[in-house]
Amino acid sequence: MPPSRPDKPFDLPHFLAGEIASALGKADLRGSLKTRSKRKQLKGVSVNDKLNQLRGTVHVDETVFRGKDVLIVDDLYQSGTSVNYVGMLLLQAGARRVFALACEKTVGNVDNVGARGNK
Repeated sequence: MPPSRPDKPFDLPHFLAGEIASALGKADLRGSLKTRSKRKQLKGVSVNDKLNQLRGTVHVDETVFRGKDVLIVDDLYQSGTSVNYVGMLLLQAGARRVFALACEKTVGNVDNVGARGNK
């Protein structure tokens, strides 16, 4: 899943997708799926309004995905609208199959500090 804003310096799903591709020896296609414009918060918005807010915010390089199986990695799964929207774009670009993996952080950033001995 591309970052919610084009200027975001670090995006966990984007990072994880690269790590997964590398570990599995698969093509890293993150650069072929980009954020065109900042996506608004979708929490508490109707499905139709979510789709309207998502339209045009993601660019898919249509020359890259034809015939490929694609894994979308996202960091939060509530309604699934944004993942489904991107999945639809990938299928329209010729992807053979699209899968999604949602990874959510459930502890605070400081929870792991003590585990490294850096209290």
